[in-house]
Amino acid sequence: MEKKIICILVSMLMCATVFSVTGTKQLNVENEEVITNAIETSFCSMYQDWLHYDDGTCENALGLTAGGVLHEVIKLTPDELGSYPNHWFTNIKVMHGWPSGTPQPAHDYVVWMFTGTNHPTDPMTEATIVATGTCDPVNDWVEVDIDDYDFSPTDTVWVGVGWTHNAGEFPCGFDTGTSVPEKSGWLCYGGTTWNQLHLIGYPGAWNLWVQVEPANLPPLTPDAPDGPDNGITDVEYPFEATTTDPEGDPIEYWFEWGDGENSGWVSPGIAQHAWTTAGTFEVTVKARDSWGGESDFSPAHLITIVAGPVLEIQTIRGGLFRVKTIVKNVGATTATNVDYTISLDGGTWINLESTGTIPSIPAGEGKEIKSKLLIGFGEFYVTVTATVPEMSDTRTQHGKMLFIYAKVNPGGG
Repeated sequence: MEKKIICILVSMLMCATVFSVTGTKQLNVENEEVITNAIETSFCSMYQDWLHYDDGTCENALGLTAGGVLHEVIKLTPDELGSYPNHWFTNIKVMHGWPSGTPQPAHDYVVWMFTGTNHPTDPMTEATIVATGTCDPVNDWVEVDIDDYDFSPTDTVWVGVGWTHNAGEFPCGFDTGTSVPEKSGWLCYGGTTWNQLHLIGYPGAWNLWVQVEPANLPPLTPDAPDGPDNGITDVEYPFEATTTDPEGDPIEYWFEWGDGENSGWVSPGIAQHAWTTAGTFEVTVKARDSWGGESDFSPAHLITIVAGPVLEIQTIRGGLFRVKTIVKNVGATTATNVDYTISLDGGTWINLESTGTIPSIPAGEGKEIKSKLLIGFGEFYVTVTATVPEMSDTRTQHGKMLFIYAKVNPGGG
């Protein structure tokens, strides 16, 4: 969608007795913007427009006779902003001095914005400060990255740059041929005194440009994450969330588990968590797009966790005709109907797999399990798995069969 750069022609009020002005020779600025280029591309691949009232040239500059703070201000109305729904201001460009005028030293500046039909009485106390800084000692355009400032197409927004300067300095550049009264040349000095350029004998427009870009919309708030309603301690449970982004930006997700822990940012929206204590926990999730826009947290998914058995297979040991180990329950409740498998990869000629069920293992206790008869020669890997509903543990170790003796190396897991 094409946008036209709006060259806004405006003028405003000011008292001639408080200003000194440089010469009147007209000069095209060396780095003048090509204003026929209607759309420029920003760093985030969104189009950006510059709204301004001047013609891109700087033909004069103003400063306060005794020095102080001079605010150059333009007024943007629904006439200028009406075609920019869901946009914000992101940068300003302003001419510091006049390229043909008195060399300007470095000056402190403050950039502010104010939304309202009438200008603020005192911009330094009523407006929103969107940037501060010190420009280099140059007579040239200064571009400033500001805090993003939201506006509505029906708003009237005042944009000002306040320059702190000494007597005999002229920080505020303007053109002399594009005056738009009530819009292009407002100025404020002495804290609360307002005037306009065309009313003090300088019809023209401030060399002040404001950049607009589409505002990034955050992802829609996800629904409550999908996952189980019940579980036991120390068992990981998966949760999943999905949402969409209005601009189709990539999305990542952040899960809060209700116990002080979180998933960090993950993509896609799938994460697992194990609770170490019993209780009912609220699982929520939010989404973030690739520009950093975050949604609100979702409604909560409740999960009730009870203390449960936790199986832990101890070191596998060898011996005559068999390998064996202990399945220990390190959880808080009795483990019942514990299924186990002992399997060998290589080594034995018979009974490569042995299975069984342990009726129960009380909390804090262990039960020994053994393989069936083993006979053979050669190296093997032995793997033991013990399982109860919703959890299991597995351990693997290396060993060697010496006919009827199984030698298992320590370690593994």
